[in-house]
Amino acid sequence: MNQISNRLLIIDDEDGICDFISNAAKRIGYEARATGDPNEFLSLLDDFRPNTLIMDLNMPAVDGIELLGILGTKQYQGAIMVISGAESRVLAAAQKSGVSHGLNMLGVLQKPVTLPELRDALRKARTTQRVTTESDLRQAIELGQLTVHYQPMVTREENNEWRIVGAEALVRWQHPEYGLVMPNEFIPLAEEAGLISVVTDYVFRTVVEQMRVWRDNGMDVGVAVNVASELMSDPDFPDRLMVLLREYEVDSSKLTIEVSEHMAMEAGEQDIDVLVRLRLKGIELCIDDFGTGHSSLSQLFQLPFSELKIDRPFVMELGINVEARVIVKASIHLAHNLNMTICASGVHSQEIWDFLEAEGCDKFQGYLISKPVSAAEFEKLFHEGIRTDDEAKVDEPIPAVGS
Repeated sequence: MNQISNRLLIIDDEDGICDFISNAAKRIGYEARATGDPNEFLSLLDDFRPNTLIMDLNMPAVDGIELLGILGTKQYQGAIMVISGAESRVLAAAQKSGVSHGLNMLGVLQKPVTLPELRDALRKARTTQRVTTESDLRQAIELGQLTVHYQPMVTREENNEWRIVGAEALVRWQHPEYGLVMPNEFIPLAEEAGLISVVTDYVFRTVVEQMRVWRDNGMDVGVAVNVASELMSDPDFPDRLMVLLREYEVDSSKLTIEVSEHMAMEAGEQDIDVLVRLRLKGIELCIDDFGTGHSSLSQLFQLPFSELKIDRPFVMELGINVEARVIVKASIHLAHNLNMTICASGVHSQEIWDFLEAEGCDKFQGYLISKPVSAAEFEKLFHEGIRTDDEAKVDEPIPAVGS
């Protein structure tokens, strides 16, 4: 497969912003053009043929919403990021506007943008231009190119130090050409190709085997694994999982199954049977992405979940968004009133940590603590402790739409 040329077009009426983004993009392999003139922007759209756009919402001659409408009319297929100093709800509305026009809205950048934030967003945009096929994925599975990384979950000890109590398992594809490919790029392909069960079985076997190794090395940690919706309707899934746990002599209570809030609230009779059987076998159940708006309190009370994980965008906006603080605070209190543990993912600053800790959040996960790392690196973190002076840990990547 050939690498696709990455061409970035920027429209912003501030020359300094254009230069800042252009220089950052060029350093990571983009061709970049920038303008503040909407007519020149439309001309470059045809002549330069960018596959990535960064657009300011607030410009004197034309606003970003108008441009999104024009791009929709032109059926533009590239990735689009919106940048603005507007409040987060305005940015979210702009994102929805682009989606309604059929555009590939990759995310939003709120000014002032830091260099790490910008680099992460540009790298995410670049990965959307990569092409992988069902044949590629089948070959990756056969050749053992899939790997599992682990993002630590921590609590604060009385001596004010962090203690790793668990990890979230995150599958990666070590691609021979593209390097480390993130799951949002190949999990949808696996689902479409009917390979998601094969991928999930690989992840569970890798995780349980690793848990046995860690236990033998004196590491008392639990691991959480996300599952696809089809496993929730598979009546044999709980038994297969128990066979695996017994094979490696791993305590079932150390394994947590993470199910998206949408999946949990849409669970049918057979799905609920699977969830109940998992809990009866001692396996923990966590509702992931909690707060996205699918939950019914009566359903939440009736389902056998033991943990909630707050949706990452809410956590990441705690420092700038009053509504996010209200939702997160309510989620923590709700979980505790239902005798459930609560975890916050997306903890990328000390300010966010302090808010969550003051509200009584149980577990923390995010780039302030550590990015997802290999099993060997995780073991090193466990024994040597977490450090937070590494710049790479401080800036959480901006989540792509649908990731």
